[in-house]
Amino acid sequence: MTAAGDLERCYTRINDYEACFGDLNVSGRESENKFYIIIAPEEDDLEPYLYVLSAEPQGAQERDKDGCGTFTLTHRGERGAGADDCW
Repeated sequence: MTAAGDLERCYTRINDYEACFGDLNVSGRESENKFYIIIAPEEDDLEPYLYVLSAEPQGAQERDKDGCGTFTLTHRGERGAGADDCW
C-alpha cells in the first residue's frame, strides 16, 4: 500500500502518525489499481504511535465472491482480511 509507505516515511521525520494523517490526506485515496479505497481511522481514533488502515473494495472488486472483503494493515505490518488466503 502506497499510503502505508507514505505514513512510514512521514513518521521517520516527525515521529507522530496522528500528525502524518493530517499532512498526507490518506483517507479516501484509491489504490493503484482502483479496486479499493483507503480508509483511515476517524480523527477521534488517531494515535501518535500506531495506525490501522483499511482498504474497502470498490466496483467489480466489491462484488467479487472471494471472501476477502476489506483488507487491513497496521503500523507493525500486521495484515487482515475476510479470509485467510487473501494477502
